[in-house]
Amino acid sequence: AASLSGRPRVALPLFRELANSKSGRFQTLAPGKIADCLWALGRIDEARKAYERLLAARTYTGDRAVALDRVAEAHAKAGRPGRAIAAWRTLAVEEPLHPLAARAGSRLAGLGHPLSPHDRLARAETMSKARGWDEALAELALLGEELPLELRTLKDFWTGETLFKMRRQYARAGELLVGVHARMGSKAAQAL
Repeated sequence: AASLSGRPRVALPLFRELANSKSGRFQTLAPGKIADCLWALGRIDEARKAYERLLAARTYTGDRAVALDRVAEAHAKAGRPGRAIAAWRTLAVEEPLHPLAARAGSRLAGLGHPLSPHDRLARAETMSKARGWDEALAELALLGEELPLELRTLKDFWTGETLFKMRRQYARAGELLVGVHARMGSKAAQAL
């Protein structure tokens, strides 16, 4: 209750006690809540380290995108732009449908490291697989038309795949997928 009511100073020792308990159904939530409390208390570097440990171990039970954003912010404030860029890129590419992904993309662009065409293709693939079809098509449109053949092939594939999954524009989806089939190599069967 202390955590939810905005009292991280009260909640922190309680979560630490819970994390050290031998059993309990909420024990696995405690380490992430400890990191959240540290962040709320302004203990940014401690929070960053806790989030990084949890993300590396894949044991963070909270909102992964929030943790990545906080890690990036902590690195940026500490004058480590390379690490901030890496965390924001991970957030933008791996969690593209999260509300913080757009901000991460903006931060990357502001630091002179905008999302690459490969990043945008990876985002579109993730969006399409998560049924974020409109978002995937918008992401693919950002790639433009002037692309090397390899990237153009992937753009056409994911556009066709997304249109097919949306159950719209079957004819266009079919044209795109059949058109890239011969250039897909070992993944050619996916295009048919």
